[in-house]
Amino acid sequence: MSDAIRGRLLVVEDEPVIATLMHEVFTRGGYQVEVAGQVSVAIEQLGKQTFDLCLSDFMLPDRTGLDLARAALEIQPELRMVLISAFMESEVERQVREIPSVLAIVRKPADVFKLRDQVDEWVPMPLAEVAESESSVAEAPIEIEEPPSAEGLDAGAPADSSTVVPVDIPAPRPTTENDTEREAEC
Repeated sequence: MSDAIRGRLLVVEDEPVIATLMHEVFTRGGYQVEVAGQVSVAIEQLGKQTFDLCLSDFMLPDRTGLDLARAALEIQPELRMVLISAFMESEVERQVREIPSVLAIVRKPADVFKLRDQVDEWVPMPLAEVAESESSVAEAPIEIEEPPSAEGLDAGAPADSSTVVPVDIPAPRPTTENDTEREAEC
C-alpha cells in the first residue's frame, strides 16, 4: 500500500472508544486523522489546519454538530461534513439540510467500515463539484433511507440502525489500484 495520504479528516466524538475506533479505521485506510472531543476543540483545530472532511457526532458535551457545521462554514467554507446521530428531531434535521457543506446524516449505530468506504468516495470530490452536479447525486452504498415521519413515533426512540440520510452524495468514483490493495489487506 502506498504511503500517500488519501485526505485529512477531523473526527469529533466524545466517546473515547468510538473516537479511538474511528481514528484507527481511518488511519489504516490512509487518512491523516485528528480527533476532538468537543465542538470548541474542533473549532480551534479548524482554525489551525485544513481538513477534507469532518465526521462529527451530533450530541457533544459543549454544543451540537449543528453548531459545529455552522461554525465550520465560516472558518473553512469548503469543508464537507457528515453528522452522526442516534436521533435527530425533524426541525433540527431540516436546519442541518440547509447547510450546504453537510453531505449526510449517518444514523447510529453505524458500521465504521462502510462509513470509511463512503468517505473514500466523498473525499476526492471537491465540494463545488458536488454542489454543481445534480446528475452525479447517487445513493451511498450504506443502507439509505428517509427517516420516518415524526407522527406516531416515540420522540425518544432511536432511528433505525445503520442508515444514512443523504443530503448530497456524489456518484461513486472509479476503482483505483489503491482500492484493490486495500481490499487485499482485509
